[in-house]
Amino acid sequence: MFADKYILRKSNTNEFDVLSHLRIRFFIKTGLLLVVLIAIILAITLGSTKIKKPLLLDIFELQLKENKNSSYVKNAKLLGTDKNKRPFLITADKAIRDSSNKNLINLVLPKADLTLDNKSWVMVSGKSGTIYSKINLLEIYGGIDVYSSNGTEIHSEEATYNFSEGILEGEKNIKIHGGWGTLNGTRFMYNTNSSILSIYGNPLLTLYYKKNDE
Repeated sequence: MFADKYILRKSNTNEFDVLSHLRIRFFIKTGLLLVVLIAIILAITLGSTKIKKPLLLDIFELQLKENKNSSYVKNAKLLGTDKNKRPFLITADKAIRDSSNKNLINLVLPKADLTLDNKSWVMVSGKSGTIYSKINLLEIYGGIDVYSSNGTEIHSEEATYNFSEGILEGEKNIKIHGGWGTLNGTRFMYNTNSSILSIYGNPLLTLYYKKNDE
């Protein structure tokens, strides 16, 4: 009789152990599955989230604090990148906060150094300019000079550079010259992504002739 009870209890204990073991395995598998799902969700979320880079206006604000001035910065240096992650540097003798619009930065003697592909570059300078921070646009006027690493120069009255799209445009009395010749027009557009220079307004092209022995 005692042996029968012992065997019955032992049998019940074994069944209890098996059920407990199955439950533990179920909880472990469920927990691992949840961990994997959470990891996948985090990977997708973090992968699709772009790190927000400081805007030119943010850099300008930091320089204002460093100079302990609330309206302008001397020898300003504003760094950024275009949509192709190519760096550019905008410098000015003075960068002044616009009194009527905080998103505008007025520049005195601005210069923009633009890094292009294949280690080439373009530099744009002028007497004055304005940065429109919200639309990522730099406007230079009062007579502008454009120099490039291939020796081509562009001179005009004013120019704008979209430093997100990499488009440089200019109007009024366009004069372009290089080792190849001269080109005049009323408007130009230079796409820094494709390296295509377009001239508008009845352009006049003069090519230099070189003798074979030159």
